[in-house]
Amino acid sequence: MLALTVESAKMLAIAIAIGLIVVAYLVYRYIKAVTTKAILLLVIGGSVLGIWNQRTELNDCGKKVIAKAALGDLSSTTCSFFGFDTKVTLPGQD
Repeated sequence: MLALTVESAKMLAIAIAIGLIVVAYLVYRYIKAVTTKAILLLVIGGSVLGIWNQRTELNDCGKKVIAKAALGDLSSTTCSFFGFDTKVTLPGQD
């Protein structure tokens, strides 16, 4: 099972967003058909915004888990990631 820390997931989201911005530049530079260019740039722009939004949601969830752990509450926390609820448990907890 793949496990990511909050920090590594945030960095991954930034890397993906930067990669999509580079792809958007390449589309803008090399695609000649105006309609195709517009559609691809809208799709890529929407993807960047969605990834950035999920990065913010992930950051908020991480803060919530840390705050619960600081209070001694070791129960699992449910976070949403791209519309899917994910149960976050602390290491060593079932």
